[in-house]
Amino acid sequence: MFDVIIDNRSMNDAGLKVASRPLVLSPEKKYQTRTALNRDGALYRDMGTFEDVDISVDFNFMTNERQWNEFFRWAKTQIWNAKELMFSDDQHVFRKVKKAAITSVKRPTPQIGMVTAVFTVDPHSYLVPGKHIFRDPEDYSFNQWDECCPIYCVKGAGVLAVNGFQMRFDAGEMLYIDTDREITYNRAKQNRNAAVSGNYKDLRLNPGMNEVTITGGILRVIPNWRFL
Repeated sequence: MFDVIIDNRSMNDAGLKVASRPLVLSPEKKYQTRTALNRDGALYRDMGTFEDVDISVDFNFMTNERQWNEFFRWAKTQIWNAKELMFSDDQHVFRKVKKAAITSVKRPTPQIGMVTAVFTVDPHSYLVPGKHIFRDPEDYSFNQWDECCPIYCVKGAGVLAVNGFQMRFDAGEMLYIDTDREITYNRAKQNRNAAVSGNYKDLRLNPGMNEVTITGGILRVIPNWRFL
């Protein structure tokens, strides 16, 4: 049976059944549009980025009529607080949820509920292995997917170099250099931007082979492999 997995929890097992597999459209490119009086049509400039994707999922549930409202409150919490979305027939990838909304609620009988949720997700699909922490450069230097935004875990004082671009760091605690959010924080998620200097975008991993080195300190990498 097809299942939607929210934050590593099966919705089917929890009693929130998926009516059918949702249709997931490809992300659309972002364009800058300009019109000119002396020519037909419009001019489009490819911005090199993509729009978010909306995924609509129809859920059904059945419960004791006296527990209907309690279960619905639980279901709303699961949907609204979703961070990661995965499908049971494609469990090697997940989507990052940016926001979620409930667009329709029906109660055809006292025991049955029907809920439509819309998840707005990042345009990329992310590989589950890319969430892991790697120590050996051979495990993360080669990127067979699209450009990705890794998190570099560093400690000590030194220089992180990625494909010739450098970021300096100096801290006695473990730092997480997040090249997607362009922020550095510690284990407690406290801002530590002052402990680093450099350009976050320069540290992204290109498709193909990448050269990642560190001088001083220790390095671990969460690659966040992804594709469109």
